[in-house]
Amino acid sequence: MGFAEPEAAVAPANPADRRGPFRPQMLISTRSRLHGETIARTFQVADACVILAVTWAVFDYANPAGVLGSSIGAVAPMLAPALMLIVVSGGSALGALIRTLTPGTELARFLCECALWSIMVVVIASPLANARLRARLNESVPT
Repeated sequence: MGFAEPEAAVAPANPADRRGPFRPQMLISTRSRLHGETIARTFQVADACVILAVTWAVFDYANPAGVLGSSIGAVAPMLAPALMLIVVSGGSALGALIRTLTPGTELARFLCECALWSIMVVVIASPLANARLRARLNESVPT
């Protein structure tokens, strides 16, 4: 009878590339992969998706024409939470950016963060100093 000869185990090209229980330094634990920041970002994205989905569903229930078939005046009050979410997310991202860029420790770092944050708010809000732009924005808001 012809029994097949067992194939010889193929050795890895470089033993240093081998992973497994005999090389535990090559394994990465779940704790080291999942930092608190990663988990927090995941929950923030999930919360944003849930808020947008619930807002869309409630509006579709309240207005048979749907979101896309309605006027801006009808949509604006229902989408306010979504707009607030966008603004808060942008502010959170800006705060994270400022936190990574600020040097120093303790009180000096806190004061630098406050100064940078104030400068960014002034830069972002500076277009509202234009009277014509403010008038156009006031006219576009439905009553």
